[in-house]
Amino acid sequence: MASSAFLLNPAGGLPTPNPSVGIEPGPSDARTPSLAVDATGLLHVVRSDDLSGERGIYYTRSSNDGQAWTSGIRIDAPGTPAFFPRIAVEREPVGIRGRLYVVYQTGSPANVWFVVSDGGGSWFAPRLVENGPAGSSAIQPSVAASDVRVHAAWSDNRVNPMEYQLFVRSSADGGANWGPEIQLSATGVSNLQSRMDAKGNTAVVVWRQATPTGTSILLGRSDACVTRQVAPNGQANTVVVLRGLAEVKLRNRTERGW
Repeated sequence: MASSAFLLNPAGGLPTPNPSVGIEPGPSDARTPSLAVDATGLLHVVRSDDLSGERGIYYTRSSNDGQAWTSGIRIDAPGTPAFFPRIAVEREPVGIRGRLYVVYQTGSPANVWFVVSDGGGSWFAPRLVENGPAGSSAIQPSVAASDVRVHAAWSDNRVNPMEYQLFVRSSADGGANWGPEIQLSATGVSNLQSRMDAKGNTAVVVWRQATPTGTSILLGRSDACVTRQVAPNGQANTVVVLRGLAEVKLRNRTERGW
């Protein structure tokens, strides 16, 4: 199946499909794009694509507001199909300003990988960001970066093969070293489709939690890139659950920050 990723140019502040600019037009099956805009206005896009026959993660950028794009380059390691990339960029005035971080999923059972570039011209070798036991799957990652800190989240079935729990991990030095893997979600439910963002010392993650009675969108937060337990004495605690545009606060739940 032929497919392409496109940029929608703004008109009056709102997106419009005319005219559209092909980011990577051609006879390939491009999927799950992710976009980051750096502090200078450069646009950075990653996607999963089968340009080479094997599905991989491709990166491209634009320096003129999306009117033209560089040719896509594969940034994952060939040999295993790769899916669900997410990209983040360092925007703060620090020494690694402009550094790009990409997480993605490979294999079956699946693993989550992490790859870094200082500006997008060349990329370091990918590294595993999670250390689940053999046979477990880590899927649907997300990533955020700010002020040299990097945060990754993913869904993982290491606790129970029939369920996915949300795990997070943080780095305080631009991804060179990582802290412990922390389980944010409760057991007994499936937790998927995470998204992250960060500013300074604060990182937040939202995800979809499914239970036998329905689904909710939960939020986790870190304010210092360290592990913390909300309501460690076990007393009633407030957990924010987002449904659509409304906020609902649930009590008598203990939630984990990181």
